[in-house]
Amino acid sequence: MIIRHPKFSDKAIIRTNRIVLPHDGIKIYSRWDLEHYRDGKLIYSEYQKPNLYTTEGINYILNTIFKNQTRLDPWYIGLNATNNPAAGWTMANKGTTWNAFTSVDESTWPEAVDGSISNGQIAMTQVTFNVSSSGTVYGAHITSNNSKSGTSGTLLCAVNFSASRSVEDNDQVLVTYTVGCADDGA
Repeated sequence: MIIRHPKFSDKAIIRTNRIVLPHDGIKIYSRWDLEHYRDGKLIYSEYQKPNLYTTEGINYILNTIFKNQTRLDPWYIGLNATNNPAAGWTMANKGTTWNAFTSVDESTWPEAVDGSISNGQIAMTQVTFNVSSSGTVYGAHITSNNSKSGTSGTLLCAVNFSASRSVEDNDQVLVTYTVGCADDGA
């Protein structure tokens, strides 16, 4: 009986590349609506503006779903005084990397009250900011901290509006946030 031992040249070398196929996961998406009023008249609006999830926000989502982290509730909507949100923005680096626009009459950020889930998305109730002094609003953000000066908690996401808004005392900025989830091939 002859026993044959495989040689190196007899072994198959398998090389794999990760192939991403449709319906390979889910996507979480968000859209913002903005209305800017002066003297009771709508002077600017934009709708369905996509947003950026911060790394801190993405880690929160993953930890909550897969690591059984305690879910934060409620969430709050704030305004940004800094342009171009970045993935590295956190609540801890607020005031150094980015700034909130805090010249509003509200003593704290308003709560993002979530509605019912329908067709894979949740629309938050519209919040109104009553501007107390002139300045520039670049966008908005969602945070777990309702303090306008707060630097703790989680910064979930932020948006840069298509055009910065020069606001004046007594202007109103109305913001609505919608978040949804869908199959990535949908």
